[in-house]
Amino acid sequence: MEPGFWARFMTELRTPGSFWRDRTLICLAVVLSYASVWPNKFLFDDVVLIQANDFFKMPAGLFKILTHRNGAGAGLVQGFYRPVPMAVHFFIYRLSYPLCNAHMPMTVGFHALNIALQALNGCLLLAFGVRAGFNRNAALAAALLWAVHPLHTEAVTYMASTPELMWSTFCLLGLVTLLPKAAPMNGIVDQQDAFSPRRTRLSLVLFTLALLSKESAIVFPALATATLFFISEQRRRLSTYFKTDLLWLLSFAYILIILLFILQPAPGTLNQAYTHIYRSSIAVRLWTALATLPTYAHLIIWPQGLHFRRVFPVFTTLWHSQPLLGLAMVLAAALQILWGRGRRGLALTFGLLWFAAAQSPNTGIVAPIDGLISEHWMYLPTMGLFLGVTQTFAGLFRNRQKAAILLVAVMTVALGTATFRQNMEWRNINTLYQNTKRNGGSLILMNGHEAVYLMAHRRFADARRLLQNSIDALPKGLSGDQAVLHKLMSFAWLGIVPKNGWEFTVETLRSALPATRHMDEAIAELQKSARINPAHSYWQHKFLAVIYAYQGDRQKAAEQQKIAKQLKPEDQ
Repeated sequence: MEPGFWARFMTELRTPGSFWRDRTLICLAVVLSYASVWPNKFLFDDVVLIQANDFFKMPAGLFKILTHRNGAGAGLVQGFYRPVPMAVHFFIYRLSYPLCNAHMPMTVGFHALNIALQALNGCLLLAFGVRAGFNRNAALAAALLWAVHPLHTEAVTYMASTPELMWSTFCLLGLVTLLPKAAPMNGIVDQQDAFSPRRTRLSLVLFTLALLSKESAIVFPALATATLFFISEQRRRLSTYFKTDLLWLLSFAYILIILLFILQPAPGTLNQAYTHIYRSSIAVRLWTALATLPTYAHLIIWPQGLHFRRVFPVFTTLWHSQPLLGLAMVLAAALQILWGRGRRGLALTFGLLWFAAAQSPNTGIVAPIDGLISEHWMYLPTMGLFLGVTQTFAGLFRNRQKAAILLVAVMTVALGTATFRQNMEWRNINTLYQNTKRNGGSLILMNGHEAVYLMAHRRFADARRLLQNSIDALPKGLSGDQAVLHKLMSFAWLGIVPKNGWEFTVETLRSALPATRHMDEAIAELQKSARINPAHSYWQHKFLAVIYAYQGDRQKAAEQQKIAKQLKPEDQ
């Protein structure tokens, strides 16, 4: 290290508008806001995609990751092709496994990854804003407020959400690549160099990596088009946007590949009676998408009551307050986009265009989605929106810089504190369950996970009551969920303590059988589960065979073993 490095570094930190000062501030804000995340356990998809992923446990698993869906390592047929984040998870797992112990659990590496990506995305958002010609201080304020906003807690704290963070990283890198450095004094972009063929080719590589991280990255050409709209003096000419043609071509090619080779029916996890209506009518999906906008606006402006598994109704007509309010918001945004192209209104117009482009895959209007509303879907859409809003408000504080700095500092501390507290709601399945219950979220799918938590703590009677309430409340038609709940009910009757806090195996079953006093009830629940979903009842029959063998009924044990053998998945 050359002499005087730290002295020059500290001087640079104190320099207004310096490269290191701004990025150090963003990283520090992220690290402090997420400092409460480290004790958090694996939850829901974390267990399936990381903890139970057999591909991570073998050196050859890296090749399997590149050739399978992300759920294949846990024996699931369902899933998505996201090899880039899964490959990163593979290396973190392989590095963490030999080091993990009671004082340093394996989750540390995955939390560190997501926090690092969050800090990196905050810095990239600042870099993009500066290169696109936004006021540097406004871009810094936008990046700071976005980076610590508690609405993004689900995306960062939930370890399985790495694809959300990673595709956003590659999209930001792609946009930064398309733009040259802005002039330091006036922020003007060199339009001759912006979106040049060389820059476009480099962005195609990053766009491809984004697509291999998450399917939502198909919006990258639309984000690039919105950026061109903002920086170009010829924004009204159609020929201006021909520079993005290669990006659109790749996006359409990817959509074609998805339709031909990868697309699978959505699993139908909407926990409501309107699932069929929602999927069958594009008008219903439009009214429902409009209705989500006021809710998202509320969560952005006043992020209270954040929780997992949000409940949201399907709207079959426009004539309700929420769809009408959403329509009013769309019309207001359209008016801003049409007439807000002047110097004062251009930044807000860009923010609205960015939000519309980034949120489009999550509306479900064209292609039905298996959920209606989710907090982590706001991760990328809010980036451009924050840039546009802070730039617009910066004009009001042109002669009040100290007031602006104080306001941004207070908001950053308030939002960061809320994020710090929200991380603790994700501590384990029980805290997450209680938070979801307290805020009126959907407990039907969560009840099974909470029951497993209770069984891990030997509270079997509480687990049975919870499962029975969930079975009684389950809507008709969700046979897969019903079968799982009955299977878990059998484990609760048997008094099985799950291995590693979540895993039920033949060994855990055999160890529980000598002490159980409710074997008949358990057999009845396993039989119900097998009847409800016979095509996916391998483990039900496997466990029944073990129970009958323990009882000494060799004939029934052989029958169940035969059925299980016929149903045996390829990976078992």
